[in-house]
Amino acid sequence: MTRRRVHCSGGVQGGRTGIECRETSARVFRRLLVKETFRSLFLLELVVSIGLVLVSCGPNPQAAASRGEKVFHSASPEAKALWTEATLSVKTNGYAPALISLGKLHALPGLTPEQTKAVEETSAAVSAKMYAAANKGDPAATQALEDLRRLQSR
Repeated sequence: MTRRRVHCSGGVQGGRTGIECRETSARVFRRLLVKETFRSLFLLELVVSIGLVLVSCGPNPQAAASRGEKVFHSASPEAKALWTEATLSVKTNGYAPALISLGKLHALPGLTPEQTKAVEETSAAVSAKMYAAANKGDPAATQALEDLRRLQSR
């Protein structure tokens, strides 16, 4: 059975009285309202879910460091040494030494754009992991933050 859309302005339309038309319109409005509410809730849940996945996955310093390995094969000996020092610190969760080495490396002249990008990505990943660990109460991360703050205040 196909329903016809009935426009009621009063009187009898298509076998319906004005009261029945208003009730039908109210039902249609409620149905649309519920539909839009569920759609909005679904979109909100989707955005929150994606956000949680991104936050829980977070940047991985070791993955960022391993991606940068290739671009430092052709680097100067000083840049290679700093990169090696930084990646070894990353593997042992040595947040402060890793960030210090990456900072020195970033300041070196003559880095290629790819090398600079690798240093920046790794620094960002190490920093994010350090702050997340400190927020969870990790004493090593908290100590690393204090050490870095002391170095910056000098």
